[in-house]
Amino acid sequence: GRDYATNILFGAYYGASLVAVTEISSAAALGIPLLTGGLWALGPVMVPKKYENINRSVIRASNTGKFLGLIYGGSLALMIGGDQDYTGQLALGLSTLGSIALGEVGFKLQKKRNFSEGHIELISHYGTIGPWLAGASLGAAGSENPNLYGAAFLAGGVGGILVANNVSRKYDYTKGDVNNISAMSLATTGIGFAIFAETLQNDASSAVLLIPAAGTVLGTILGQKAVKGVYLNKKQGSTIALSTGGAALVGLGMAAIFETDSPTLWVGIPSVLALATQQILFNKYKKDNLAGNLLSKINKDKPYRFTMKVTPENYFVNQRMIVPSGIIGINSNVSNPLVNLKLAF
Repeated sequence: GRDYATNILFGAYYGASLVAVTEISSAAALGIPLLTGGLWALGPVMVPKKYENINRSVIRASNTGKFLGLIYGGSLALMIGGDQDYTGQLALGLSTLGSIALGEVGFKLQKKRNFSEGHIELISHYGTIGPWLAGASLGAAGSENPNLYGAAFLAGGVGGILVANNVSRKYDYTKGDVNNISAMSLATTGIGFAIFAETLQNDASSAVLLIPAAGTVLGTILGQKAVKGVYLNKKQGSTIALSTGGAALVGLGMAAIFETDSPTLWVGIPSVLALATQQILFNKYKKDNLAGNLLSKINKDKPYRFTMKVTPENYFVNQRMIVPSGIIGINSNVSNPLVNLKLAF
C-alpha cells in the first residue's frame, strides 16, 4: 500500500512540475496533477503486460529509481543552469524526466535480475547519502559555485550507486539490516550536526562541515559491520526505524519544553535519543536472532528438536520466594529455573 501510494505521489509531482514549467494558471493547474497521479496508479490497467509476473520488490525498485531520479535530475539542472533565473524551472523539468527514466530502469532491472530487497534498500541509502557527502566535501573546500555543486551532487549519486552494488556483492544484507543502518546513519549525522553547530560558534571555517559528513560515514560503516550475521527481518527493521524517528520527535519536544535557544541542543537531544533507541532495539533483536540461529544449526537435519529459553528475571523472583516449612531434602529451596532446556523427539 505504501509503495502504490508513493507511486501516485510521484505521478502527481510530474503533473505539478508540468504546470510550473508551462506556467499554467487556469483550473488545469489543479486538474493536471490529479490526472497524472491517477494515470500512474492505472499503470497495471493501461499496460497489463508490463506488470505481469512482478512482485513487491519490482515496485519498490521502481520507486527507488524515481526518488533518486528526482535528485539526480535536479542536480543536472543545477550543474547546467547554476544561478540563472531559469534554473528553477529547469530543475523541475529535468527532475521529472530523471525520475521517470530511472523509475523505468529500476522496474526493468528488478523484473529481469530480481535483486534482493536488501540490495534495493542499500542502493537507496547510498544513492541518497552520495550527493550529500559530495556536496559537504565541496562546501568544506569553500566553493560557492552552484554549477560545481550540481556536478558534485550528480557525481556523488552515481558513485553512491556503484558503492552500493559493490557492498551488496560482498554481503547479502536484508531489508531490515539496511533499515537499521539508515537509522543509525541518520542519528550519527544528527550528532555530527550538533557538534558542527557548537564548533561553528568558535570556528567559522567551512571545513567544519566535514563533521556531520563524517558522522554519516561512521554511522553507515559501523551499522554495516554490526548487522553482519544478525539478519534482521522486515518487522524488526521497520520497528527500529519508526522507534528511532519517534525518539527524535521526543527529543524535539523536550527541547521545545525547555525553551532552549541553543541550536546544538535542538539537534543534539533528538539525535542522542534516536541513537540510544536504535542501539537498545538493535541489541535486543541481535540477541534474539543469534540465539535463534544457534538453535537452527543444532536442530538442522536432526530427528529431535532442542529449544532453550533464558529467564534471568527469575533470579530476583527466587530471592523473594518463601521456603515452605516441612520440606526436607538435599535442595529444599523452591525456585524458578534461570534456563529452560527442552528436547523433543
